[in-house]
Amino acid sequence: MEERITSRRNPLLAHTKKLLTSRSYREKMGEFAADGVKLLAEAARWYPGLTTVIAEDGIELCKLPEQTRVVRVPKDVMQSISLMDAPQGVIFLCRLPEAAPAALVPGTLLLDGIQDPGNLGTILRTADALQIPAVLLDGCADPYNPKTVRASMGAVFRTQPVRMTRQQAIAACRDAGIPLLATAMSADAVDLRQAELHSAAATDCCGKDTVRCARPSLRRISSLARSLAHFPYRGSAIRRIQRSPSSSRPHREEATPAPRRTRQDRCRLHEKIYAAIRL
Repeated sequence: MEERITSRRNPLLAHTKKLLTSRSYREKMGEFAADGVKLLAEAARWYPGLTTVIAEDGIELCKLPEQTRVVRVPKDVMQSISLMDAPQGVIFLCRLPEAAPAALVPGTLLLDGIQDPGNLGTILRTADALQIPAVLLDGCADPYNPKTVRASMGAVFRTQPVRMTRQQAIAACRDAGIPLLATAMSADAVDLRQAELHSAAATDCCGKDTVRCARPSLRRISSLARSLAHFPYRGSAIRRIQRSPSSSRPHREEATPAPRRTRQDRCRLHEKIYAAIRL
């Protein structure tokens, strides 16, 4: 049975707005909030922690778990609690997942210092599509920030990212015998297409020259990495990474000059790099 709320001062609405805006409040209450009809459908299908749905009058909802609380509100009330300029008419609350055991497997993607929620969500969406486990290290944005959830297109409902400190991640790689490959813009870094990706864990170490990087923790990761690699930039030759029929490791064909690399070219290259990392 649906409830109806018309007052903007209702405790549930105040609680929801605080979940949307405060990471510390989300962690304290063990809940997070997200918005959007499509995201709600993903949560209802994949995530067992869906608890409450706040929907604008007239919005059609997907099939929800039986115990889900449904609250209807007028359009002006929805606009008062939503962070979006053009609210989609649905905000829903979920329990935060329980902390997963800290463990690494070959092919794990270590995300270090990804502070922009939109960028983090996009990476998690790609990792989920390629079935690559993701671990968040120190300095990353909250994966349950509403912007992250929106950018992930529901990936956080299917595969919950694990959190570790840098020290835990480095120790876990060492204990499991997983080589650590750091990406950095450094004179010592090799082209990523020439790096040995077999059974490695990859981490984005530093966006500047590693030697001059202002964060000592990142210099420590790069010093412990088996090797440094950098992504190729426009103007360099594109080498297509393909899997050899007689070998499980990728080999490179002859360089093909390309004055301009398209978005589709980059997507293909990244997919093959991720596939190589997962071996």
